[in-house]
This record gives sequence, structure tokens and C-alpha cells, in this order.
Amino acid sequence: MTEWVPRFDYPANGDWLLVEMHLRDGEKRIARRIVERDGRGNKRYGKAVARQLRSEWANARKHRLEPVVAYVPPVPPEGHPVPPATVLAYRYTPDHERTFEAIEAGERPTVTKSEKVEVVLGPEITRLELPAGPACRVHMEAVLYTTGEPLGVAYLDHHLLPEIFPEEIVTLHANWIPGTTPGIVELVDAMAASLTFVPRGSGEETARPIL
Repeated sequence: MTEWVPRFDYPANGDWLLVEMHLRDGEKRIARRIVERDGRGNKRYGKAVARQLRSEWANARKHRLEPVVAYVPPVPPEGHPVPPATVLAYRYTPDHERTFEAIEAGERPTVTKSEKVEVVLGPEITRLELPAGPACRVHMEAVLYTTGEPLGVAYLDHHLLPEIFPEEIVTLHANWIPGTTPGIVELVDAMAASLTFVPRGSGEETARPIL
């Protein structure tokens, strides 16, 4: 029986790098690519990105989130985590109705401001047709108040209900630090428009740097 997996395209300018989550040393390969791209002087930068990815995505391999691409600008964003943006695709079986109404109900916050979170944009929710199927698009930005300095965060999700997965939802998820990733909203919309499903083992699963 064919197992279908999501695939999407990402920018080919060299600032977006594919994280090979199915490999146990995927984050180390990211570090090597940064050094190859920027020279030996950025070895420390490569190690910092690898360390962050290892910390954030240890669970990603377990749940087979794929593809995953990370924004790694040539100059590290001062005072922000590295990488400052990631985009990934994943499938899941919801614990609610498989409808856009149920998805939207879960996205609407009951509290827009608290001691820990202040919503500054959205959630902006729209429905659209993508080549891969009907989708619910959700864009939100907020400020998180933790023990350190307030941190701005943003995410843009495209939730799809493709016919190929009659019981599952497929989500293209992007998260980033506002102000660190030029044109991120337009880029993620383009990635969502490129989303397709290919057979596992076909050799076509890898995200393509062609945008």
C-alpha cells in the first residue's frame, strides 16, 4: 500500500536550509552546510544552529515531521534564537471533528492578553483553495512574557483536508521571530501553494530549493 508524504518547495537563495530530520545527524549536516556556505569563520554559528535544532527537534524525528526547512541568514540575528524561522509539514488525526469549523474554533483565543501572552495580531483566519486541497489559513503574532525579556513570536499555519488522507489533517506550519525574516508571510504562502504529496520511497520526498 502506498504511503503518501507531504513535500513543498522553499527559497533557493541559500538562506533556507533543509533539515534532514530522518537522519540522526541531520543537525550536524546543517552545521557543515553553514561552514561550507559562509567559510570556516562561521563554524561557531553553525554549531549554535545545530545545538538549537537538536534541542527543538529531538521530538520531531520521533513523530516524523517532514520536510523541515530553517532560515539561517549569513549574519546571526543579534539577541534572537537561531535559526529565527522554521517551516515544516506534518499529518495528524484530530481529536475533534475533521472540519474547518472545528479547526477555527480551536484557533480563536479566549484570552487575548495575560501576564504571559499578549496577542498583537490575529488570529487572522481565512479559507482558500490550494493545489493540494482546501485549506484554512491562520496567521497570528504575539508577545511572550517569560522570566527574561519579552519575546515576539509569530506563526502561519495552512491546515488542509486532502482527500488522500480522509481521516487526517495536514498542516504546513511556519514560526518565526518578527522582524528577522524578510518577506516571510509571502514565502510561506508560496510554500503552501507548492505543497504536494508523493509516495514514500519514490526519491521525490525531499523538499526542493526552487522558489
